[in-house]
Amino acid sequence: MLRSLAGEHTIILSTHILSEVEHTCDHVIIINQGKLVAIDTVANLTNRLRGAEAVHVEVEAADGHPDPTQVQQCLEQAPGVSRVILKDSKDGHLRFEVESLKGSRIRAELARAVVKAGWGLNELHAVGLSLEDIFLQLTAAEQGAAATKQGEKTQ
Repeated sequence: MLRSLAGEHTIILSTHILSEVEHTCDHVIIINQGKLVAIDTVANLTNRLRGAEAVHVEVEAADGHPDPTQVQQCLEQAPGVSRVILKDSKDGHLRFEVESLKGSRIRAELARAVVKAGWGLNELHAVGLSLEDIFLQLTAAEQGAAATKQGEKTQ
């Protein structure tokens, strides 16, 4: 119902159920202790907070048994990569989360590295922050700034 009204109306939804907001709303306004903290789309807030790209990569070896250490080292050597974390290893598939250096876009480099090594690239997609993560980061930063100001006033 909310989506059907969205084209012709502005709808204000006030809730703490952030997963619902993430799936329902185009734009988000975050208010912390009565102060406006952010107004933007979830995608823009994610990019602004993260500053770096996080990518989910699933690799499969031709023989069905890729060596996790070898795959991880290969991914770590791709240009722009800052960190590689093995998330899961099941049925010959290895799943990694790969983080880029700030400002680097690494998806094409990761795809090249996997294909060049002769492994199957089953999945490669950007990993976004959840609205819950965004809210926690923004409100923690806001509270930290308020505490610093309060400390300066008492000195």
